[in-house]
Amino acid sequence: MALDTAPKYRKRPFRPKNYLAFLIIIVGCFLLRVPSFARMHINEFLREINRGLVSVQYVGSERLYGRYSIVYYPAGEEEAAKLVQSAAERFFPRVAAEFGLKLTRRVPVVIYREQSELNRFFGWPADEGTMGVYWAGTLRVLSPASWVLETGPDFQDTFFRTGPMVHEAAHLMVDYQTRSNYPRWFTEGLAQEIEQRLTGFVFEPPDSFTGWYPFSALERFDSLPDQQLAYYQSLLMVRYLYQQGGETMMSEILSDLAGGFSFTQVVNRNLGFNRCEFEANWRQWVDKAG
Repeated sequence: MALDTAPKYRKRPFRPKNYLAFLIIIVGCFLLRVPSFARMHINEFLREINRGLVSVQYVGSERLYGRYSIVYYPAGEEEAAKLVQSAAERFFPRVAAEFGLKLTRRVPVVIYREQSELNRFFGWPADEGTMGVYWAGTLRVLSPASWVLETGPDFQDTFFRTGPMVHEAAHLMVDYQTRSNYPRWFTEGLAQEIEQRLTGFVFEPPDSFTGWYPFSALERFDSLPDQQLAYYQSLLMVRYLYQQGGETMMSEILSDLAGGFSFTQVVNRNLGFNRCEFEANWRQWVDKAG
């Protein structure tokens, strides 16, 4: 089986050109000047606008309706759409269950035939590479035929195991459960944890290691120069949280974030640590774990 095995880290410099994304940026500048709880309400409002506009933006696209998803796809991509829908119907309810949730609405999933089409939608440079993106209540994914090079009997299994559906669906669940109030590293760590649980897939650790990023640097997650390290560190940080309090504490963390607390406040409420203590204790835990 031939497979493009180059790491597909979802680094996403956000330079959108479409009108909706421009509106979100303008509103985002305003949100910087209002309290966090107000920002959460407005973010939720903008997310629902984006969901609703998908059917308008892709009015000429073909569609497949499932119980948990609506897949929008370009002409000629029906087989890819069926495979994407099959993955969505299989994994979306399982991802939701990992968060103690049940899906009550179909999730819009948009298929792009080529990487350049996906990059163009977000205004990314031509050399940006990703198999999928969660964005404001929707999933945007590449056609499996554009990155799985083998068309034999293992094609579906490869897409299910290494494709973006579980990872991006986990981002969706975090976004809804926290009301869009979460640090970037946290959702990336959770998405990797859920992805490994459900598919067995995990990103490779860094080839070389010169030290962890300071927690303060993770606030600039997308601009960190070593994305492989950033993703791996975010996974270990989430695993540390699970080790400290299990599923019960993780549920409390998500609930506290939805209540408008910052992540620093959430850590203090659930672990009794300030930010510096959290970082020091995590580093000790990683060193002992090897």
